Amino acid sequence: MKNKYSLFFALFFIIFFFMHSCAPTKYLEENQHIVNKIKFVCKNSEFDEDDFIQFLKQKKLRKTFWIAFHARIYNSVNHNKTNKRNTRDSIKLVNKNTKIEQRFDDRTGKFIDKMKEHKTKMYKANINNNQKTYNKEYTQYLKDSIKYSNRIKNRDEILLKKKKNELKTFAKYLMKIGEKPDIYDSKKIIQASEQFKLFLKSKGYFYAQVTIDTIFKRKKANITYYINTNQPIKIGDIIYDIQNSEVNQIIENNKNNFALKKNENLDIELIQTYRTEIANLLNNNGYYDFSKQFVKFVIDTVNKNNKAILTTTIKEPDDFKIFNKYKIKNVFIFSEYNPQLALAMPTQYFADIDTFVTLNDKKAKYQFLLKNKFTIIPQAIVNDISIYPDSNYSYENVKNTYKYLSSFKIYKLSNIQFYKIDTINNLINCNIQLTPTQPQSRLIEFQGTNTSGNIGATSNIKYQHKNLRRRGQVLDIKLSLTLESHKIYNDTITALKFRGFNTQEYMLESSLEIPKLYIKSKNLKKTVAKYNPKTLINLGFNYQNRPEYTRTIANISFAYYWKSADKRNYMFAPVRLNLIRVPPEKMDSIFVLWLNKTFTKESYEDQFIFGTNFSYSFSNQKNAKPDFIYYKLNIATSGNTVDAIVNFLNVTKITDITKDQTGAYTVPIVNSVYSQFFKMDIDFRYYNVIDKNNTIVYRIFLGAGLPYKNSNLLPFNEQYFCGGSNGIRAWQIRSLGPGSFKLNDDNLQQANSKILPFQSSDIKIEGNIEYRIKFVGITQGAFFIDYGNIWAINQYDNRPNSLFVLKNFYKEIAIGTGAGIRLDISFLILRFDLGIKLKDPILPEGQRWIPKSRNYRWSDLGFNFGIGYPF
Repeated sequence: MKNKYSLFFALFFIIFFFMHSCAPTKYLEENQHIVNKIKFVCKNSEFDEDDFIQFLKQKKLRKTFWIAFHARIYNSVNHNKTNKRNTRDSIKLVNKNTKIEQRFDDRTGKFIDKMKEHKTKMYKANINNNQKTYNKEYTQYLKDSIKYSNRIKNRDEILLKKKKNELKTFAKYLMKIGEKPDIYDSKKIIQASEQFKLFLKSKGYFYAQVTIDTIFKRKKANITYYINTNQPIKIGDIIYDIQNSEVNQIIENNKNNFALKKNENLDIELIQTYRTEIANLLNNNGYYDFSKQFVKFVIDTVNKNNKAILTTTIKEPDDFKIFNKYKIKNVFIFSEYNPQLALAMPTQYFADIDTFVTLNDKKAKYQFLLKNKFTIIPQAIVNDISIYPDSNYSYENVKNTYKYLSSFKIYKLSNIQFYKIDTINNLINCNIQLTPTQPQSRLIEFQGTNTSGNIGATSNIKYQHKNLRRRGQVLDIKLSLTLESHKIYNDTITALKFRGFNTQEYMLESSLEIPKLYIKSKNLKKTVAKYNPKTLINLGFNYQNRPEYTRTIANISFAYYWKSADKRNYMFAPVRLNLIRVPPEKMDSIFVLWLNKTFTKESYEDQFIFGTNFSYSFSNQKNAKPDFIYYKLNIATSGNTVDAIVNFLNVTKITDITKDQTGAYTVPIVNSVYSQFFKMDIDFRYYNVIDKNNTIVYRIFLGAGLPYKNSNLLPFNEQYFCGGSNGIRAWQIRSLGPGSFKLNDDNLQQANSKILPFQSSDIKIEGNIEYRIKFVGITQGAFFIDYGNIWAINQYDNRPNSLFVLKNFYKEIAIGTGAGIRLDISFLILRFDLGIKLKDPILPEGQRWIPKSRNYRWSDLGFNFGIGYPF
């Protein structure tokens, strides 16, 4: 024991000595200070620290857990010997490059010896009249002579690539992963404050004041910027001075739709947005030549009591007509355009092009330019583009057409051009050039898998056809084989143990993506055209052979996808059909015993799911502010249509639909009980980006599914579960809940047996708080707190203490904490998390907080491996 503590104290003193000897202030000269802290004090809630950090000329000392690790790593190198080290490294670098140059020249010289050898052999072959050998040696002689000539000719270029630009040393590596602390510079501090004022002025705060308070202590400078924005200049009246009466009327009719309004701050960014909005509005009304540069502003702030009169001026230049409305005369579509050939040999390329006239469903005429054959049949393009012949030019229609054409994966490039053909009658023509890519692709891939600790491997065969039926429809087919090692009975060791590939999954998936809204309503098509809608039809078959059961799933879905301009994504599936088969004879006997005991076997029986699904998601990650949110709402229903049909058939006596032993109706065609339920959940996340190295993520998930009428329990694949690498990480996947239900031998009535954790239920509440920090290089760290549980929604789930009770559910919230390491290797992130249980709901009340009630055990730890962030 004494030796163990001696080792501990020795290690502590070594770390302490290192941290002290490499202090951030170690190499400062007299009267120098490092910038330690930078603080902003601004009482105006409109602004936060992130608004001002971007203008700083110096950065504060980077700290991790209140310790300046990166500066200490940088100072672990002796900077007093930098010049000496650089001189030594330069000599080494020169010597190394000299050796590279010498090796190159020696290699080049060997070609001369080879050529002499070939000449000798050629001479002997010629004397011996051996033509075959002569030809062989002559060929080799020519090859070597060409290589020799290329090496001599391109010597400098080749050596430039081979020589080293920098000598890699351990000292340089430490300085690279470390961070040099900034030395306080009063001029740069004042420059930053002036930038703050300019920024605030651009936001309408013309009289903002910035004062600086600097405290010097122990060679460190703590800087505080006190920012007083004062009262902003507001926009009073907005006056229009527009030369053209029609343009003036258009703007007058739409002025309430502009972002700029009375009593807004005199914000330059807002004014620029307003300028762009005016230009887009006029472009959408046929003014082809108009651009935002013709919108001028006069701002009068004199004696207006912090009010500004904004005059918007639009006048036509003397040398340019901007108030002419243009009409599109013809639309030419070149659907097989090759830009390389068109540029290289334009005369020959365009010489043999035919023109075909095609009508869309509104009888508008489009002219197709054809060189060989149509990649996509013309009707598939013209019926849904938004640019029409004999119509006014509209920038909005051009954008919508670009969006629509981008949905055709067969085209790698689309280009829309306009050119004037009649300046008297204001006519323009439109050219749409579409460059196709290869229509078909095939891929075979192999990858390792880790499903919450169940390691395995997957092989996939993928096929894609990007132009099915020559309508731009995309067909994807995927055949997969997955082998995994799943936890089995009587095995309480960590989930990462390899137990053989005891789980197999065979999957066939196919999908057909149609690049438009596949619906008969023309009015609805026009309304959603700007959202770039798509129709997706999915067919799939899945066979699973697990230690507990064997299951097959056949599914069909018909769905619409679209997204709005502000990154809101929508999905509506009016038809979603799943047919699930679980043969009783292929279910594990202990697993069946547990299901019967807890009255949850209905969830694992054959099911017929026929319903609808809707989901909505939003993220503002790409906005100017570093903080962002993400949320997703999902709503699913099943069984209502089938239930209505069953009731109709029974009432009208067309046929009788029988019930099974549980009292549920069985669909005759598929010979399965149809599931009837309503399910809704929401996933909300807030990403608080402190700086580029530190982020805190908050997440909450709420979900519930209600079975009713023909169903007592939700189907297993619709139920919620907790635990695992993306949930509450102190528990293994599906091992937590429901409620305070405890899985033990009494549940099975069989000694010395433990069922595989397979807990799922109807209600889920889960939350996570994770602090993410970047360490050194590709290494990142995380510290987290996870909480939540699942519950049953009705009494048909007979697991003791599993029912959700409003006044008691908070007592059954499980809480875990832990830490993790992430390795960011550019194309993916490898994640290792260690979770520790803090509060376990299966323990008796009053003893659920583990640190208070008992010592920790190995079973209180959860090790998880994952790919990518958990959320």
